[in-house]
Amino acid sequence: MSRRRARIAAGILDRWAGNADVLRLSIRSKLPSGAAERRLADDVQGLVADGIGGQEWARRLMDLLLYPLSGTAWRLEHDVTGLTEVWELSGRYPMVFLPAHRSYADSLLLDRILRSAGLPRTYRLAGDNLSFWPLGALGRRAGTIFIKRDFGRDPTYHFAVRAYLAHLLEQCAHLEWYPEAGRTRTGRLRRIRPGLLRILVNAFHDARIDDLYLVPVSITYDVLPEARTLVDEDRGGPKRPEGLSWMLRYYRANRVARGGTARLVFGEPLSLRQQLAFAGDAGDWAAVETITHELAHQLAGATPLTVESALTLVLAEGERGPQSLRQISRALEPLLAFAANRRIPVAGKDRVRGPRGLQTVLDRLVRAGVLTEVEGNFQPGYRIGAEQHHIAAYYRYSGSHWLIMRAIAELALLAAEDAVDPGARAIRLRDLLKHVFVLPEPVEYAEVVGREVADLVRARRPEDPISASLGNQAFLLAPRLLGPVLEAYHRVAVWLRDTPDPLRDRRRWSCTEVFAGIDMSTVHWPESVSRELCRAALAAAAAAGLMESEPDAAQARSAFADELAALLDQLVHLARSDTVPGLLRGLDERL
Repeated sequence: MSRRRARIAAGILDRWAGNADVLRLSIRSKLPSGAAERRLADDVQGLVADGIGGQEWARRLMDLLLYPLSGTAWRLEHDVTGLTEVWELSGRYPMVFLPAHRSYADSLLLDRILRSAGLPRTYRLAGDNLSFWPLGALGRRAGTIFIKRDFGRDPTYHFAVRAYLAHLLEQCAHLEWYPEAGRTRTGRLRRIRPGLLRILVNAFHDARIDDLYLVPVSITYDVLPEARTLVDEDRGGPKRPEGLSWMLRYYRANRVARGGTARLVFGEPLSLRQQLAFAGDAGDWAAVETITHELAHQLAGATPLTVESALTLVLAEGERGPQSLRQISRALEPLLAFAANRRIPVAGKDRVRGPRGLQTVLDRLVRAGVLTEVEGNFQPGYRIGAEQHHIAAYYRYSGSHWLIMRAIAELALLAAEDAVDPGARAIRLRDLLKHVFVLPEPVEYAEVVGREVADLVRARRPEDPISASLGNQAFLLAPRLLGPVLEAYHRVAVWLRDTPDPLRDRRRWSCTEVFAGIDMSTVHWPESVSRELCRAALAAAAAAGLMESEPDAAQARSAFADELAALLDQLVHLARSDTVPGLLRGLDERL
């Protein structure tokens, strides 16, 4: 440990010596008081970084070492208005930057933008899996805080993090961490984890500062080479440990992205003091729940729909044959028109206005392994190959938060054919899907679904069946966005129903058990074989009380499986009724 880090750690420990909270640690950790204090000292010393005012040579060496991982791959675009607002607040209050996590390059790109605006470097909280040599030694000297990935049940470590964050806030330092607790493996925005935010609230009270601001940050990539590794892990593959060989592989993989674009957008900064005041008598934990909800929606609003997401969406039924440039362009038009009508931000739409630009984007997706190119008589064709469903779904779902309400409305509308109120079906779907997607609060959710259902049935003649409303649409979203999710849910529901004593030793559950013995020839959406979707399905089952050992639980699990089987059948029917490849209905398919 450097002398600077040792002095900082000693100062933190001296401040808390004899504090009642420290004295209670021995009780909570079930250790003698002396042992608890020694563990606290070890934990604080393990956390402390040299700081932004620390060793300049280490920061420069870190920049030199890490720049090739991101600086040579993407052009960087950013939100000037949001950055200006951040700059105006940064001189008066500590800032906590909270990006949605897609890539190991996220932090490097954010650092470039902040420094270009003259903002100080952040103290970056990173998982201790990245503390390998030489990043660990250099990182601590350059202001990186390596933190345990899971410490929720360790009261001593919990208090050490709180004490160190309070120290940093008193110095008006800016912080950065990833509130989703890991990179997305599916392309979707993940749920915000409240653990560190709860510690931050305690540290804020300890620091006795006027305020601090939470800044949601969205970073999107038109091509992300590491997505292939992420989806391999999500479908059941092992996670390779980080190290020097990993850095070399990462650099080589990122060469595919050269010439691409990364976009950084800042959400509206949230005043922590104001959020706590809004919570009032409900307390700090209620405030944290409100903050996590607001952050999730801010991140969704700041994350655009990319043209790559739109293209993989219209090609989602790629097994039906390759699509020509003209077919893809015609299929893309109604989707982009829908986005314009809903004021959905579409990143890169100017790049696909002409056939040459569209082909350039498609060729980049081919080089990234997302699509397959097939030779045609006059033009190349493009499709999602048999082994590309997972990686294509990653891109497709990166913009799904803008389109998911339309997909829910489509599936809810089919309930009318079963004499079920579409509104009631939509509410049930929210209970299921809130574990996967960022959805509005119940009142707003019902209003949005109602508007989408009304839009779907607007052109239907009174004598036509409800299904005609969907058959007349220029595109359908439910099979492409909900199909893989509900197929994964159904697989878990069947496993819960058919496995003897599935509740035994829940803590050892593994989605590997659910995946075992899957016959891929019976799978409608290969991308439904997903660890994240499996965990979401288990969470939905637990929320419905299906993990209990009550006598009625077995019957409830069987009903849950039947419900999902019915939903899945409707989605499969919708997918099969979409008989024209690429969502082309009644359009000329000649080249």
